[in-house]
Amino acid sequence: MHSCRRRQILRDTTQFRGLGSRRGGFGDFPRRTAARPLRGWVFSISELHSYPVAKARSLGVEEGDPSVRRRRMEKELFAERADELRREVRDVFEAWIERSESIDHSYEPVLAHDDLWYKHIYHDPSTGRLTGIIDWGDIEITDPAKDFYGFWVYGESFLDEVLSHYEYCDANLKDRSFEHFWGIAISSWFSRPPGGRFFGQVPSVERTADKIEILSLL
Repeated sequence: MHSCRRRQILRDTTQFRGLGSRRGGFGDFPRRTAARPLRGWVFSISELHSYPVAKARSLGVEEGDPSVRRRRMEKELFAERADELRREVRDVFEAWIERSESIDHSYEPVLAHDDLWYKHIYHDPSTGRLTGIIDWGDIEITDPAKDFYGFWVYGESFLDEVLSHYEYCDANLKDRSFEHFWGIAISSWFSRPPGGRFFGQVPSVERTADKIEILSLL
């Protein structure tokens, strides 16, 4: 097991405030109640990531798209439509893309939820106890960092706290989770209204049914 580096990635957290992030869900209850249940939430992620990858493959779980392909698509999208952005937003996105060139993108694949953010995490507001994680339609074998990008909307210090409890953290996981975060931010920024080749893919009924069957076997 490796410790995640607590090196600060964003010197100024306002770099991502106002870029379409939303507050709510488990991130809105008081911090004084957050410390106790946080370990339990992250333990659930660690348990998922410990599932044997070979067994998941044998059951038909799909492999995630290579990160390099997604990064190329996001950069192309930004290049095509950057003139639609306010200057300050464009500067932030450009800095994120430039910084990604120095990230070590190697990782050990795991079984991941791949869509973990506040709308999909249920908790008891009175205790902070995790009560459920929903929407498993995107489950796949992929980079474990993809299950942490959703925590960036609550700030870097909160993500550091989350990662301090994660059992399988590697030295570059935080960097990769940030890259997944800005990729989603860029895609989401241009997806309203939806359109273009980047947003025209709708999962088929057959593919969704296949995933439900696989989940029943895990």
